[in-house]
Amino acid sequence: MKKIIKKIESAYGFVISVKFAVFTIVSLGIISAVGTVYESLYDMEMAQELVYHSPYMYVVLGFLCFTLVGVIIDRYPWKLHHLGFILAHVGIILLLLGSYVTRQIGVDGSMSFGIGEKQRRVLLSGKEVNIYASFGEGRLKRISRNKANFLQNPPSRQNPYVIESGNYKFEVLEYAHFADRETQIKKSELVKDGPALRFQIEGSRAQFTQWIRATQSKPFEQMQLGPAEIVLSPFQGVGQGFEYKGGNVIVIRPDFKEKDRVLYEIYGKSKNGLIKKGHAQIGDVIPTGWMDFNFRILNFYPHSFFEVSYIPRKYPGKFSQPAILFRHQGQEYWLGLNASRTFFEKDRGLALAFEQSSIMLNFDILLKDFRIGRYQGTMRAASYESDVVVDGKVVNISMNEPMKHDGFTFYQASFQQDEMGKPTTSILSVNKDPGRWLKYLGSLLIVLGSTILFFFKKVFVKQRKSHEKSA
Repeated sequence: MKKIIKKIESAYGFVISVKFAVFTIVSLGIISAVGTVYESLYDMEMAQELVYHSPYMYVVLGFLCFTLVGVIIDRYPWKLHHLGFILAHVGIILLLLGSYVTRQIGVDGSMSFGIGEKQRRVLLSGKEVNIYASFGEGRLKRISRNKANFLQNPPSRQNPYVIESGNYKFEVLEYAHFADRETQIKKSELVKDGPALRFQIEGSRAQFTQWIRATQSKPFEQMQLGPAEIVLSPFQGVGQGFEYKGGNVIVIRPDFKEKDRVLYEIYGKSKNGLIKKGHAQIGDVIPTGWMDFNFRILNFYPHSFFEVSYIPRKYPGKFSQPAILFRHQGQEYWLGLNASRTFFEKDRGLALAFEQSSIMLNFDILLKDFRIGRYQGTMRAASYESDVVVDGKVVNISMNEPMKHDGFTFYQASFQQDEMGKPTTSILSVNKDPGRWLKYLGSLLIVLGSTILFFFKKVFVKQRKSHEKSA
């Protein structure tokens, strides 16, 4: 028993020793340095999840708190000159405790809306993989909500992240924190899918190669290429939706008598009407009658669909975003953040959504107006502010004047504008910090304790000098 007590005393003595304190401080410095590197190479989210909020950081901070408590106890019985020392150490513990409370139950998110829109949904930094189903009602309802911390626990083909709800099963096989979106037009066998055409316009002055795709929900799809307009209609009959109003136009329609053939009509600006019409197949070259331009049909699908895939990358790119690869009924699909994939099973619709975590406020916020102040002679924003309506009251939120309501603080964070510089969307930062009072109190105690320590040090120095003179 005495040996056990001696070992405990020895361990306790090491924990409150200067050597252990130095080890803890150096460890915090190393972890913080690694976090800074991660943030510069990748992004803030990866640095937060893998470094700043990693188990290593929490273990080191736990050691720090244990050491602080230990050295306070070790000074017992306390005397007046211990006051500053104790206050400073208690302040550090309260500061860490307040940060932990905020991390666990606080809110740090954002919300965006256009002028005249109401909003109560706050987007958070976390991610979810959710299942929605219609049950024959037309509107999809969420039936399964699943938090997805794929940075710390990445899925794999050997160990997929399985999501099940009733008879529905999805398996997330891969997570890419940075991925580039890639779309391909592919041939479909479904009659509900519209046609797609890959064409080339070539001449001495210009050359264009492009895809155009139409849907059954619109009478036609049009694409402007310089002085020419390309129109693709899913309907065979002339005059269904498209009306010639001038210019150089090529109209392409599927020929349902022969799947590999299309019907075309060419209109010219010089004649202000139809130049010619006919049918063509893949590979055919059609003279347009517009100078020396020819229209070549490179590929045509009577029915087509977009296949979206993502190319994972190690580092962030200009347009990269998080994406998952999942499997459902033996088929694999890519899905980007804040997107969904819909499946139809018997008499109901089913969707898997990869989306940001969110919470719903207990009140609506209406954006009544949004204003931008610009630097003189430029389009650069010098200030921006929102007028919002909450519980029937108009409140102004500007860059330096947040709004506080129902325990939340709303800051004017950013905005979006169109090509003409007209604001279209206001973006607010939403914060709820239940540990704030602990952090404030801890900071106050640190300052107060440091001040008292400095005061007692000066008093001690004066007393020592006075004693040396008297001696």
